[in-house]
Parts: sequence; structure tokens; C-alpha cells
Amino acid sequence: RRGKPLVPGTLRNAINVLLLPAIWFALTWICVFFATILGWQNRILNIAGSLMAVWIAIRFTATLFRNPFLTKAIAGTSWTIAALHILGILKPILKFLDGVKLHLGSLHLSILTLIQGVLYLAVLLWAASLLSRFIEDRLERSTSLTPSVAVLTSKMVRILLFVSAFFLAVSSVGIDLTVFAVFGGA
Repeated sequence: RRGKPLVPGTLRNAINVLLLPAIWFALTWICVFFATILGWQNRILNIAGSLMAVWIAIRFTATLFRNPFLTKAIAGTSWTIAALHILGILKPILKFLDGVKLHLGSLHLSILTLIQGVLYLAVLLWAASLLSRFIEDRLERSTSLTPSVAVLTSKMVRILLFVSAFFLAVSSVGIDLTVFAVFGGA
């Protein structure tokens, strides 16, 4: 009882909040599966399953993130993507965004690639922030390090994680990292 729980509190709350919607989601897709086997029309069940998936994603992010602006932004984006998918126009929009290219010297980027890069960057920065907070907590509890060394180490690890997240996001978009060699040399 005195030990730490296996699942952190925030994740445990998310699991408790999402248990019933996850069961509904599973039952909806089981119905879709059987309707497909029996040859019944299942368009409404597919829509219900898609909306249930979006609802679960929004509730999960609302439980994990405490920032109301971020939660509303994720919810609005998720509902928009779900509505475009249900209307059947998500793929043509993605194809259009992939077709619009930006030419920066020898680099050719589509708008879709830039949007994906921004999303990768946001997720990687969030993960780096969580990891750096975890490492910072561990370093503060360490009895073998002086407080100044613990703070210095935690700051260095935080900078290293954020820079790594930035370079991973940039490389995932397809930008060659040797472009940054000139800035690094300067």
C-alpha cells in the first residue's frame, strides 16, 4: 500500500474515464463486422464507430492534458478530420495538400508534409518535456549529487532532449540535416 502504484495517476484516470466508451466502441465494430458478413448495410454503424473513436481520442487527451486551449484545439481538429472522413472528402483534401509544393532552393516540401512536421514536432516536444521532468525528478531525489550539479545536469538533459526532438521532427519531414551544419559551425 505504501509503494507507488504501477500505473501513474493521470493514466489511471484516463483508463477509468475511457473504459465504458471503449466497450461501446468495441461493440460497435463487432456489429459492423457481423453486418458486413451478413451483407447488411453498415454505413451508419461505420459513422458511429468513427465518431466513437474521435470521442475516445478527445476524452483521452482531455484527461492527459491540463491546458484547456490545447484540449480544445485537439478536439476541434479531431472533429474536423472525422467530419471530412465521414463525408468522404478527407482523401481528396489530403491529395490536394500533398500536391501544393513549396520550393525553397533545392528543397521541395508540400503543405501536407509541413503540417505533418509541425505535428511531429509538437508530439516530440511534449514527449521530451515529459521525459525531462521525469529525469529532473530523479536527479532532485538523488543523494549523491549536490543540488547545483543536479540542476545543471537536468538543464543539460532538457536542452539535449528538446534539440533532439527538433532534429527528429525536421528529419522526418525530409529536410537534410546537413543544412544545419553551417549554422552549427557559425
